[in-house]
Amino acid sequence: AVVSTQSTGDGLISLGSAHMVDEVDTTPWMGRLRELFLDVQHTNLKLVCICFSHQLINMVYGGSVGAGDAGFVFGADDIQIDLPAVRGHHQQGSLFQKY
Repeated sequence: AVVSTQSTGDGLISLGSAHMVDEVDTTPWMGRLRELFLDVQHTNLKLVCICFSHQLINMVYGGSVGAGDAGFVFGADDIQIDLPAVRGHHQQGSLFQKY
């Protein structure tokens, strides 16, 4: 395990990357990050994912990631989250139940 239930601290912040999340199977460090995201759900640590990392954690927990209609967007942008769909896809003990 990358993170154990004995890990100390309040949380983890995972940032962006020049890589794309679809490279996860060919880029070794992404596999380790994916393992970390899976391990965090068994701890009390909070997790903040930004840019690349929020896309990867979405994939790790069964979501899909794809190019937006507007292409690459830099800066702030409006998004819509279908909360009933998100709540309907959580698993017992998942990160979704912590927040």
